[in-house]
Amino acid sequence: MKTTILDWVGPEQLSDGTENVNHYYHRNALSRRYEDPFGSALRAMLVGWERYALAFRDRYECDISTDGVLGDQWLAVGEGLRQLLGGDTGGWDCGSINHNIVRIMGEHGFPREDLGYKGGEA
Repeated sequence: MKTTILDWVGPEQLSDGTENVNHYYHRNALSRRYEDPFGSALRAMLVGWERYALAFRDRYECDISTDGVLGDQWLAVGEGLRQLLGGDTGGWDCGSINHNIVRIMGEHGFPREDLGYKGGEA
């Protein structure tokens, strides 16, 4: 089951061809996940949250948002994970992770507008 929640969002290289320093730090922090206890724990929670919605879709052939009980709780967990990004993450680019959380919420049936997000695509 492929997850995308930890993917980098943004240019990997600058206009001069050098690697974007934020991309470098994000990639480096993810590769150290077993050395950093916060990054390791947060990674498990984020990936588990996304996998839960994917498993729900695979089993029931619909989005988790259609479940009147589980959908709301899954959404609440996602919002809680967004709040945890304000703490120690081991050096990840939290803007990318936050973007991915909102995008994944939308992919599983929770429209951005209903969540109070406006502006560019997530």
